[in-house]
Amino acid sequence: MIIGILDIQGAVSEHEVAFQRAFKAKNMQGSTKLVKTLDDLKGIDGLALPGGESSAISAQLARLEMDKEIHSMVEQGFPIMGTCAGTILLAKRLITDMDEEITVPLGLMDITVKRNAFGRQKESFEHYIEIKNMNKPYGAVFIRAPMITEVGNGVEPMAILNDEMVIARQNNMLAMVFHPELTMDTRIHEMFIDIILER
Repeated sequence: MIIGILDIQGAVSEHEVAFQRAFKAKNMQGSTKLVKTLDDLKGIDGLALPGGESSAISAQLARLEMDKEIHSMVEQGFPIMGTCAGTILLAKRLITDMDEEITVPLGLMDITVKRNAFGRQKESFEHYIEIKNMNKPYGAVFIRAPMITEVGNGVEPMAILNDEMVIARQNNMLAMVFHPELTMDTRIHEMFIDIILER
């Protein structure tokens, strides 16, 4: 299995390490591939969209003509995971402040996402959350986190914090508003590996 990690901005190396630990935890062979160009999308079994600045990432995806290709691949069942800004990119609908830079999402997942909903950088925090199908709480790291405010048909809420959705799944798409790559807990990355194995 080869999992691509979009290498435009964000915690890319942390996702590399997390997936390697997840492969080891699942006792299976696997590797990661940094995705910087359209050609890099070839030969991968899934794609992770890390956190960062969603406006900058969306602009680069369009400039490199990767946005349309990713959209087409995912619509055909290709597995994709978004963390923080990656979740903003996956959304079909965005709620933003007037002074925020424009982000053009991929429009894949039937969710509405509000940017910076949990506060700015100084309001970053960690909190244990209960995740569906996990037998113990998960320590999640929230940094300038967005919020999933609404979901459409076929979207499954996977975790709730203070009445707000923080993880959602829709078929081959997994989205979360926090940063699983910043913890030693590999269960989120293992969950994405399982989604790839389902295909």
